[in-house]
Amino acid sequence: MTNDRFLIYTGFAVLLISLLIVRLYKIQIVEHSELLFQAGRQQIGVELISADRGMIYDSDMRTLAYSKPYTSFYVSGKLVQKFKTLDKIANAFSKVTQKPAEYYKGIILGSNGRSLLEKTTGDTAFNLKSIKYDGLSCEEEPMRVYPFEKIASHVLGFSDKKTFRGIDGVEREFDSLLQGKQGTRSIWKDPAGNMIAAVEDQTFPAVAGNSIVLTIDKDIQQAVEEELERSMKETEADYATGIVMNPQTGEILALANVQDFNPNNYGSFSDAERRNHAVSDMYNPGSTFKAITLSAILEKNLAQESELINVEGGTYKTAAINVHDSHKFQSLTVEDVFANSSNIGMVKLRSRINDEDLYKHIRALGFGNTTQVELPAEAAGLLSKPADWDGAKRATLAYGYGISVTPLQLISAYSAIINGGTLFQPHIVKRIINSSNSVVKENTPVAIRKVISEKTSERMRKLCVRVVEHGTGDLVKMNGISIGGKTGTSRVSDKDADKNYNASFIGFFPAEKPTYICLVVVHSPKHGMFGREVASPVFKRIAEKIIESDDALNTQHKPGSGEQKEKVNIASENSSGNENTISATSVSGRSVNDIKISKGVTPDFSGLSIRDAILVAEKLNLDYRFIGHGKVKSQSIAPGTKFRAGERITFHAKNIIDLAKI
Repeated sequence: MTNDRFLIYTGFAVLLISLLIVRLYKIQIVEHSELLFQAGRQQIGVELISADRGMIYDSDMRTLAYSKPYTSFYVSGKLVQKFKTLDKIANAFSKVTQKPAEYYKGIILGSNGRSLLEKTTGDTAFNLKSIKYDGLSCEEEPMRVYPFEKIASHVLGFSDKKTFRGIDGVEREFDSLLQGKQGTRSIWKDPAGNMIAAVEDQTFPAVAGNSIVLTIDKDIQQAVEEELERSMKETEADYATGIVMNPQTGEILALANVQDFNPNNYGSFSDAERRNHAVSDMYNPGSTFKAITLSAILEKNLAQESELINVEGGTYKTAAINVHDSHKFQSLTVEDVFANSSNIGMVKLRSRINDEDLYKHIRALGFGNTTQVELPAEAAGLLSKPADWDGAKRATLAYGYGISVTPLQLISAYSAIINGGTLFQPHIVKRIINSSNSVVKENTPVAIRKVISEKTSERMRKLCVRVVEHGTGDLVKMNGISIGGKTGTSRVSDKDADKNYNASFIGFFPAEKPTYICLVVVHSPKHGMFGREVASPVFKRIAEKIIESDDALNTQHKPGSGEQKEKVNIASENSSGNENTISATSVSGRSVNDIKISKGVTPDFSGLSIRDAILVAEKLNLDYRFIGHGKVKSQSIAPGTKFRAGERITFHAKNIIDLAKI
């Protein structure tokens, strides 16, 4: 019996040992490669390295949009309860941030799922990353920052806070260029999945996105927005639009809509507030369109400025419609038909040109097509073909009805009429700079076609000057500078058409050779309705600010005591300039963590990227400006010097763009 039991036990032992040998053989020999691979997957992971999104500058290299690195710290309520790390995490975070531990406990206990515990940057983020407890994790989540808030919001657009993809404006149109290319790195992980170390030879760094330099002048943009907002308050209009361009090149210097929005907090604003009316909305241009009609007539030599037109005492009945003038005259010269905005005179002059020639002229000026500006959701306007024109449309087209245009189309067409006759494609991007700080693309003026002759253009400029000197544009007159323009008043196409009007004014200066053209459209004002009384004062205030800031113009005209815009010659500015630039030894590879910060004392910014320099400047409450691009080479306030809160510091970057060669 004893021997039998011994044999049974021995048999079981042999069987177990045999099974163990078989299992070890399977693990060590048969499944060795597979298990080694699985173990490697648990110990080694791949981590994405976010690419810095490119920056957006105005034409003077002032930063309009940049990305700020943030670190988000998350907790899992279930894991914290399981591993009993609630007090440890709350106390550790409280010690770094100085917030009460109860604050963090409330967040953790308030959710069983994954909750955001803290989102921060700089030294705080660095210190919080050293806290390692079960249930706690962190992620790098950059934030897009628009330092001037609402300024140029409809141009810039915004990017999604989660995906970091461009949603509107330049951010959307150039999203693929701004994004850059993500990098990757292999990392060693502990059993809990936390990173222990990075595998250096398997790290592929991210490539930063390209940066965009706009044609927008921040000072002009701000002036336009301020005056539109003032007009909105005074007239209680639904909204207002303003555009400033260089008619000789098609460069857009300002493009604004009020109401507007803050792209830093775009979710708090409605779709209507975020809508770019300047390129997406169509309206009847009214009397501003008379310049389009008259330029076609003059180009065909079908009228002379001095000939008299019978304007019927202000009331005229055609076969299709009754036409009325707000100013009652018996007869006017052609130039005074335009200056006094006579609908009757324009209807009679329009009858001299055939439908096909007028249609071709209107099309040649860009109406009925998008301008191809670098902004999304542009409307093409509405222009029907001559075969669809009835008697009423033939007449009303003369003074801006029966056609729908966008503000950008109208100012582009006017630019052609007064610049010598060439239609330029409007553009808002000046150049693109890559992550190596080299100019990838330089945009130059694109002439689309010659629309009218130099002679006709000269005649139209003189006619527009007469509008200001002796006609409906008299409120924009200024001493010392010649201005041309045209008023416009048109009914809004809705059920309240008899009550709602669009008041507009488009003007240019200096009239002899215009370098600025500005369109103002005030939609449905409650106080006032005519372009003369509502829109032309807005134009004048904008023009005064532009003239005051332009050295080439303000010697001729001094409209007021406004602050003189600081002008910088980027190509030649050096340490002998007015800003007392301090030379600094270039230091490569520096970051925010390398900067010693003392309250009220200027640190050494040399070697920092633009993005890092901005972070430090903001932390110290310094106003800032960049000249050039790339790493900081010198600064206007010497390191170690005391400064006042809000004082401006100018950073000179290594790569200075010589504007004289562009």
